[in-house]
Amino acid sequence: MKKLHLICAAVIASLFLAGCSKSALDSDGFYNDMEKASKAAKKANQNILLIVTAEGDVDYDGNDFSTPFMNNVVRTEDFKKLIQSEFTVAVMDFSESTYKKTVVTDDLSSKEKKQAKKIANQIEKNSILVSKLNPENAPAVYLFTKDVYFIGFVESVTSVNNAADFKDILDTHKSNVDLVNELVTGTKKGSNAEKLLAIDKLFMATPSIYRVFLSDLVDQAISYDKKNESGLMSKYIMAKADYEAMDLTIRGKIPEAAKKYADVAVNPFLGPMEKQQSYYMAAYTLGISGSSEVNQVLNYLQESMNAYPEGEAYEQIKATYEYYVDAAAKASEIYGMDFDPDYQE
Repeated sequence: MKKLHLICAAVIASLFLAGCSKSALDSDGFYNDMEKASKAAKKANQNILLIVTAEGDVDYDGNDFSTPFMNNVVRTEDFKKLIQSEFTVAVMDFSESTYKKTVVTDDLSSKEKKQAKKIANQIEKNSILVSKLNPENAPAVYLFTKDVYFIGFVESVTSVNNAADFKDILDTHKSNVDLVNELVTGTKKGSNAEKLLAIDKLFMATPSIYRVFLSDLVDQAISYDKKNESGLMSKYIMAKADYEAMDLTIRGKIPEAAKKYADVAVNPFLGPMEKQQSYYMAAYTLGISGSSEVNQVLNYLQESMNAYPEGEAYEQIKATYEYYVDAAAKASEIYGMDFDPDYQE
């Protein structure tokens, strides 16, 4: 099965390209821009079917699963009748051949250069979205509401050979599709307090790794309860920090991402355990990146320990802190790296 490690790497590489384009590059009648797909889905009152591919690329065993799926299932009349009649379809390809279309050479005309830049912009935009899904295989298929709220991941698509069989697989998701849409409808009705509770139901029904797609509802939840009368605000304040840190991390702004967690730790609605977790996430985000800012990592870890010394995670955090102290001291001795021993206990 085709692993999408190259897609993850492509996310980083694509961020060196120019800013996002406003135009969608439709292929075979499908959208390749989620904003355009969402606009069309709202107009048609449909959910969105997102297909992530790497057509023409092969895995270590020489297999290309994207091309047969697209040719035998998606680019067919049966697909149009059975599936496009129910879903607004978006296809995002991250193959080598797609990236080659972004290469600008001196022999290209101005029109061709403009088109290459437009494709590069779209790849960048799509890469940011797909990195939040973190697909392991290509093709990867996902269901979203028309507002781009996550519904589900469609499994076993590489074994599908025709649109009818694919439709059968999609039909197994119908109950979840209906449930998520019902929950979304609830977030738009009633008083602010009622909307907040509806948002919470949708939030809890969404797998944690895909809650980043609820970012606008998280913002709404916070705005509905500025005094934390519901007692739910710590959850949403931390969720907001999560998706903002993720966006910064995707763009390579690691210190800023770590700081998002540290900043939220001082929020009065967070309890000691949540403050400890936020500081730890700041340290983790900065540390896992291989940053040379060891002193700052130690500072975050120290703040994490100070936030909740009685907590169950204290000893683990302390062990991590001591590991960094030891590693930093050795690095300072061997490589001459800047290390401030005052950060030690």
